[in-house]
Amino acid sequence: MPDLLERLSDDFVASNYDVKHLIRTICATQVYQLSSGPAGQTDPDNPLWARFRLKPMGPVQLVDSLVQATNTKPVLEQMGNGNLDQIKANVERQFSFLFDVDEEFEQKDFEGTIPQALLMLNGGIVNTSVTPIPGTALADTLTMPGTDAQKIEALYLRTLSRKPTATELTKWTQFVDAPRDVVAGGAQPQGGGGRQQARQNAKAANGGQGKKGAQANAGFNPLARATNRIDPAFKTGKGQAYEDMFWALLNSSEFLFNH
Repeated sequence: MPDLLERLSDDFVASNYDVKHLIRTICATQVYQLSSGPAGQTDPDNPLWARFRLKPMGPVQLVDSLVQATNTKPVLEQMGNGNLDQIKANVERQFSFLFDVDEEFEQKDFEGTIPQALLMLNGGIVNTSVTPIPGTALADTLTMPGTDAQKIEALYLRTLSRKPTATELTKWTQFVDAPRDVVAGGAQPQGGGGRQQARQNAKAANGGQGKKGAQANAGFNPLARATNRIDPAFKTGKGQAYEDMFWALLNSSEFLFNH
């Protein structure tokens, strides 16, 4: 839309090249604020801007979202002696190898790959991020006062930016309350250990399929050493159920896509 680009350019120049002003202008537009959900009424004269097209996050967005959702930034800073930028660069390099998309090629439909899925399902970074390392999101959630329903809601807000539906809340409450044995080696820093079935059950509870594999190539994992800090009080069947639920939310398409 050349006319629109020209108006934005003129406005940018008039604001003395104020980047914040430019971003604010774009974010305030109706098109930018469109939802990915279908509109109640469609405009036949405006087929291109009826709704926002779902788009998978790029590698940098995905890494930032994982760090934000799991609140692993303080731990990463400690593991890297404060050099968080270098750690993030190494992690982003690992994700970029699998998730980077050629923007010049217009892809009509999202086509995920097996290596991409395995990195999220089995990779050491994701699996270690959902363990209750002190100061991270799961540890804070497990120690917060309140019911299981309130803790489940807190994890939904962290990952999906919404509260669970009544059906989801009932399903996950039953899942974390179900009696289960503690799985040995459940929080191994290099992958899943013996927790394949637990991960499969969590994935099924979230409406999908899959499991946390035992033989995955974990790749670069700056959080590996931090698992030694996990409070033994968290190493219970219920604590592991929360890990499985958190892992399933991070592996959901709702988290991986920009809406």
